[in-house]
Amino acid sequence: MLDLSFQSLSHELAQRRKGLGWSQQKLAARAGVSLPGIQLLESSRGNPSWSTLQAVASALGIEVLFRKPEASLAEWAALGLPISDAGARPGARPLSRADWVDRMAVALAGIQPRDSEPGSRFQDALAALLLAVRDHYPSAHAELARGAGFKQVWTCAVGPTRERRADPGRILKLRRVALSHLARML
Repeated sequence: MLDLSFQSLSHELAQRRKGLGWSQQKLAARAGVSLPGIQLLESSRGNPSWSTLQAVASALGIEVLFRKPEASLAEWAALGLPISDAGARPGARPLSRADWVDRMAVALAGIQPRDSEPGSRFQDALAALLLAVRDHYPSAHAELARGAGFKQVWTCAVGPTRERRADPGRILKLRRVALSHLARML
């Protein structure tokens, strides 16, 4: 499996087409995509839909998988996760609430199963951050809650069974730290 950027994917698709001896017109016909669509895709200038990418790749006998990006601990800390001092950087440019919600939604979407291990520091810090947002920034919480997969993340991080297993003092302390970070950022 290759991990490719859009530019690299465009190049790989063009190379595969040429390797098969196909013209762009032939690929367009086989994929059910317009010729200008193929030309834009191969030159990395287009903005194809996921279904267009799949159609072109399928016509070429290539399987394309979409992988959600994982946020690094530094990125999480910059969003207010109380896991390191990175979230409390003095002089850091505050985010608008809309920017914070957008970045947070992307980070939440990238959570991997290993991040959901009960009792882990990351899991407790995530629970603390989500609770601080819910209690002190309800409109931001409501926007996040509308996102795909938020309910699953919330249930895993903060759900009733989670609250019984975690050390309530640790969560409370982390929640205060998260709230402090959020107050400086938003």
